[in-house]
Amino acid sequence: MATKSANSSLHGSTLISSAVLPSFLVQAKNYALQKIWVPNVLYALIPAIYLLAGTAALFSALFMPGWKWLVPYALLFGGVCIHAGIMVTVTRMRNRK
Repeated sequence: MATKSANSSLHGSTLISSAVLPSFLVQAKNYALQKIWVPNVLYALIPAIYLLAGTAALFSALFMPGWKWLVPYALLFGGVCIHAGIMVTVTRMRNRK
């Protein structure tokens, strides 16, 4: 039974190791997974920012005169932002000690 060596081609393989990825993608992956520390004031305002952005998007969808093709995107963005704001608030309330 033949085994694949480390230098064999990856044709048909779904696994991609970091040795195969270019270095800028490995750095981007490592950077994207780092924890971000934000000030307490900004952390407390995140749900309100989501809710305000969602409300603004919903109201802007009502009053767009010549941009009818943009209305579904504004409605979708507004719904997602409002849902995210509610979920962040509920999750924080549940995990509060």
